[in-house]
Amino acid sequence: MSECKRCGKCCVIYNRFTGSWEPCKYLADDNECLIYNDRIGKKIGYGFVCLHHKNWIWDIPGCTYFTGKKPIHPAYI
Repeated sequence: MSECKRCGKCCVIYNRFTGSWEPCKYLADDNECLIYNDRIGKKIGYGFVCLHHKNWIWDIPGCTYFTGKKPIHPAYI
């Protein structure tokens, strides 16, 4: 597994009110996480908290950090 490049591709939150996936509210315009050092456990959406990558259950297409051995994240299907 390679190092996280902080591309922001995994920073998507399901909005249950609109029924769509949206960028995390803590992503800057350049996809840099505004709370990166304090993100773990931070509430980032309705019913969502930020997780460490080792606890992530999805793969993100085009991301060099993930292995390709898990299901594709629903936002990218």
